[in-house]
Amino acid sequence: MAPESASLQRTFNKSVGIAVSGGRAADSVASTQISDEDLVVAVEMAIRRTGLFSKTFRSPSGDYQLDLRIVKLKQPLMGLDMTVSAQIEWRLKRTRGGKPIWQETIDTEHTAKLGEAFVGVERLSLATEGAVRKNIQTGLEHLSRQSL
Repeated sequence: MAPESASLQRTFNKSVGIAVSGGRAADSVASTQISDEDLVVAVEMAIRRTGLFSKTFRSPSGDYQLDLRIVKLKQPLMGLDMTVSAQIEWRLKRTRGGKPIWQETIDTEHTAKLGEAFVGVERLSLATEGAVRKNIQTGLEHLSRQSL
């Protein structure tokens, strides 16, 4: 789910702790969900790949705290081409002081076509991962516009 790259306006020689809420693990083989842990790993990997922050933590350590909350993951029940939309709230605050510096809710979507995977649950998984990947990429790009 981690994007390979992002068009960043600036990077920060600071550390960031990452926390996620609102996700849930798949409850069956035919269910495609995003867990908090999966999203933390993807965001952490994307930050490292892009160099947005110099160091990441999976705890409220560091100079900043980045909190993500999965607000909505809209998935189709069936279909040939499957489009999934992801709505994730992003919030950055200083670790000391706690006031949000930047907050934005980002909506993204991705469509997986029949030709990408014959089995419906695989298309759903591709669409879900694509929507979240786009959300992470957009979130990092928007965050890079901030003056920290």
